[in-house]
Amino acid sequence: MAIKGISKPGYGNESQQGIDEHLQLAAHMYQRLPALFHAAADTTGEAQTRKIMVLTSGKDRAVDSGYFFVPLLIRQQASLQKLVVYPPSLAPAAEQDHQSRPLGTDRFLLYFHKLSATQDKVSNPGAPLFAIYEASQAYQRYN
Repeated sequence: MAIKGISKPGYGNESQQGIDEHLQLAAHMYQRLPALFHAAADTTGEAQTRKIMVLTSGKDRAVDSGYFFVPLLIRQQASLQKLVVYPPSLAPAAEQDHQSRPLGTDRFLLYFHKLSATQDKVSNPGAPLFAIYEASQAYQRYN
């Protein structure tokens, strides 16, 4: 059964139950931490620079989860909309097309323990992501 907003239905992706759980999580988090969200949306002083950074691993299920979670927060408090940021993907410098990784995707942060040579390889020792890639490969050899 196709579900509106699901990028690719099927095994390993969100179901209606998963969507409902993310909607409940977002509502519960807002209920439990209203002061945090009200302070974040405050347009005076230090709070002006606050952002809600949305990051996923890039896996279909994770992207779909964010797709349902974030709008529920915004429905709770519309002023949060202007704070939501999907940062550019951290991708190896050798990759010419960063568009292949959607905004808000960060495998180097969220999958640091299992970066792959085919998808994430960083060959230049001077590249900012080189140390993370090398540590990931060392961890995988050890594990």
